[in-house]
This record gives sequence, C-alpha cells and structure tokens, in this order.
Amino acid sequence: MKNGTPISDRDHAPISRVREVLKRLCDEGVILLQADKNCRITDEAWAMLKQYLDG
Repeated sequence: MKNGTPISDRDHAPISRVREVLKRLCDEGVILLQADKNCRITDEAWAMLKQYLDG
C-alpha cells in the first residue's frame, strides 16, 4: 500500500485479487495453506504439473 492506496496498475493484480486466487486454489485442493501462512502445492497437483514440465 502506498499512501493508503492498494498496490495495483495495469500490469499487476491488486493484492485482494491474489488472495482470491490463493483461496480458490486452496478450495480446489491445488495448494495447502500452512499454519505459518505459507502455501505449498499438493503432491497430487505437483505430479500433474510435472507431467507437463517433463514434456
């Protein structure tokens, strides 16, 4: 925040939008929100993503 104004411009999503996306990913079981408020990808999601990364 700068002078009480949320950080956003045409190139960056507002912080509130990022939170919405993280919540949705948690709801869908793609990431886990840990007690220390860090997020991590689930083993299942990583396995699916790895298939695409390995080509």
